[in-house]
Amino acid sequence: MKRALAQNPNLIRTLIGLGLTLIFILSYAVYGATIDSEYYLYSNSNEETEADLSMLNRSVSTDENGDESTQWIWQTQVNVSNLSWINTSLENVPVGTSLKVVNMGGWYSHADLGDEDAEIFNCASDCRKSTSHSATAENGRITIIGLTDPDPATRDGGTVRAKDIDEAREMAEEIVSSEFAEKLWEIRVTMPGNHSEEPNIEMVFVNEELHDVTQFSLDTATELMWSMAAVIGCFIMVLVPVMAIYIFTRMRDDEPIDLLNSDTEEE
Repeated sequence: MKRALAQNPNLIRTLIGLGLTLIFILSYAVYGATIDSEYYLYSNSNEETEADLSMLNRSVSTDENGDESTQWIWQTQVNVSNLSWINTSLENVPVGTSLKVVNMGGWYSHADLGDEDAEIFNCASDCRKSTSHSATAENGRITIIGLTDPDPATRDGGTVRAKDIDEAREMAEEIVSSEFAEKLWEIRVTMPGNHSEEPNIEMVFVNEELHDVTQFSLDTATELMWSMAAVIGCFIMVLVPVMAIYIFTRMRDDEPIDLLNSDTEEE
């Protein structure tokens, strides 16, 4: 440390200048990422509609054991433009009741879809595509949640890389826009026993469209403060131990000299 100071008496000033230079470079990098970003964020708006169900048939059947069951069949047509969610629910039903939702276009569903407590679940890999999905009653309720596409970019928004805002909007429109293959849906409910009262069934579908496209940007002031804090912290971590060692070394170098001077004065 003493050699460094001897060769450069302005070492501290040099370090401070270097720190300010690093801060300037980081600030310019943040500014460049904010102004010249090629990434654009897009978001969607959605419209939720309750399907108009038409009951086609009610029938009572008896199995080989003499147990009766009642089946209802409904049909409905939905808006297939940018169709994303299809949620069907059945409430206040006895144990053993089953719900089946059918669409020949094929759609995705999973028992954990929509469950906030589900662990290690990713619809993109776990959801199964089929023309029909079924579930049985738990605690008097059945819910089947479905998707036309498990890719979240088609419904939750996302990011595109483009030259300008117009190209970004075109790319986002291409991702979001879709036309589902089949508009006719069929719902079947099978309930143990002979029942005349129609169960409380509900189907809700969601159509989405592109809402907004904005250029990705950073908060320059916030990023600058973080950059300054990082640089200052790094310099403190480097300089404090070095200065401590230097001061300790000077103290030890001065101690023998003091003892020598005191012996001379006694003589």
